[in-house]
Amino acid sequence: MTDILNEAGSRFLVLEDVSMEAFGSKELPTRADYAQVNLGSILFAVSLQAIEPTRELRTPKVSERALVSIPPFR
Repeated sequence: MTDILNEAGSRFLVLEDVSMEAFGSKELPTRADYAQVNLGSILFAVSLQAIEPTRELRTPKVSERALVSIPPFR
């Protein structure tokens, strides 16, 4: 997934069979056959399939304190 996001040949991804919902909303998700997502707007991504990590690609983790403010993203 990181290869797709970091080494994409264009500035956007076209996704198929998309459902979109506001975080924390109780409304039904909006569905679309296709959606274009600008790579610059992606904050994080999660794979639906578990992938075994490669030991040589691991990055040592350093604990840091952070303040996170989350606006109402869609």
